[in-house]
Amino acid sequence: MGVLASVVLPDCVKLNPLFILPEHRGRGVGRQCLLLLTEEARELGLPIRLQVLKVDPRALAFYQRLGLERTGETETHDLLEWTPSRPSTPLLFGGTFPALAGTSRLPREIPSHG
Repeated sequence: MGVLASVVLPDCVKLNPLFILPEHRGRGVGRQCLLLLTEEARELGLPIRLQVLKVDPRALAFYQRLGLERTGETETHDLLEWTPSRPSTPLLFGGTFPALAGTSRLPREIPSHG
C-alpha cells in the first residue's frame, strides 16, 4: 500500500517519506498512518517534523489539513511541524487531538481496504 519511515530523535519525531501507492490514495490510509504517528509522538512528548518538496503542493495541503503547520522553508522544501501540546490541532478524522487524551492505544495495524 505504501511506505512510512520515521525516526525518533532527541528533540522530535522526524517523518521521512510517507508514500501511498496511487491505487490506495483517497482511502484514509495516509491519515491513519499519521494518526498512529501522532499518538506515538504525543506519548513521547515530542513534535513531528518533516520536509515537503515545494513542487508537491498536494502533499503540503494534505499535511496542513491534518494539522501540521508550516514553520519555515529551504530553497527546495517547506518545513512542517505538529506539536502535541497545541490544543486545537485538528484530528485526522475531524475532531481534535484532545479528544484522544486518556484513550486506549490504537491498533498498530492499518486495515486493508482491498
